[in-house]
Amino acid sequence: MSVNTDCAERSAEGESKMKLSHYKLGAIAAAACLAAPLTAHAADRRFCRDYTEEAIDQARAVRENPYCAGAVEYDPARWSFDRRGHFEWCLYMPPEAAERERYERSRYLSECGRRRRPY
Repeated sequence: MSVNTDCAERSAEGESKMKLSHYKLGAIAAAACLAAPLTAHAADRRFCRDYTEEAIDQARAVRENPYCAGAVEYDPARWSFDRRGHFEWCLYMPPEAAERERYERSRYLSECGRRRRPY
């Protein structure tokens, strides 16, 4: 009987290790699936070059208007002259996120630019 018991214990231990192995593989596969959409939908280099040029132009514009310049201190990354930073951020984000950032900068410049006009 002890032979059968030993065999059963080893079998249960093997199944337990196999289940753990499958869980690990499942976790790795799940992580890969979650990461894939981020890279699959990242913006391309041409799009990001255009995005970066506009971000730099907008960073310059925000500093030229004293009514707008306070934004630089509030959100220095958004209004940075760091071309590499803007470009790399864009490469790893979906194009929709870059378009949203571009829109937010444009919106702010438009709003603070109106403050300059006499009423």
